Amino acid sequence: MEIEYFCEPGTEGEWMETWKKACKDFIVNIIGIKEENLTFREHEKDELSHYSAGTYDIDYDYPSIGFSELCGIASRTDFDLKAHMEATREDMAYLDPYTNKKYIPYVIEPSL
Repeated sequence: MEIEYFCEPGTEGEWMETWKKACKDFIVNIIGIKEENLTFREHEKDELSHYSAGTYDIDYDYPSIGFSELCGIASRTDFDLKAHMEATREDMAYLDPYTNKKYIPYVIEPSL
């Protein structure tokens, strides 16, 4: 399961933090997994996909294998929408009705 959350370029850092907190809160407070069985792991630069501005994993301490990914949160920049625009020749720009600013949204992608 994944979510494609669109945001204005330049705000992706704050949205990344928001989604990291929301995912952790969901896992701990809704699902009920003990926080001591979780770790946040930021991907090293050599692990990042070419389009990623940053990726974090929430790793769970599985009884049989130890810590491994349970959830990932990636900042995918505008790669997805620009690739879609190139393939379809359809404009995917967003026009903010309040500021009249037009931009290609960046994507934050939480996934389980």
